[in-house]
Amino acid sequence: MADVKHTPGPWQVNYTRISQVTASNGALIATCEKLDGLTTLQANARLIAAAPDLLEALKRIADGQVMGDSKYNHADVICA
Repeated sequence: MADVKHTPGPWQVNYTRISQVTASNGALIATCEKLDGLTTLQANARLIAAAPDLLEALKRIADGQVMGDSKYNHADVICA
């Protein structure tokens, strides 16, 4: 797998400007647009903020480290 280049996490929703997701160093990661209302905007911002953790979880799954159980391998995860 190629090295992924992105701003390191953690990322968080900026609660003074709920539409913004920022990195721990204050860098702006994303600004969500209000498409379907405030609830959708907040959900989108939280999903974007979770991206670094989701990436790490997917890497662990691909490496067979599913919830600490090494009996899985990459092929099992792809076929599941």
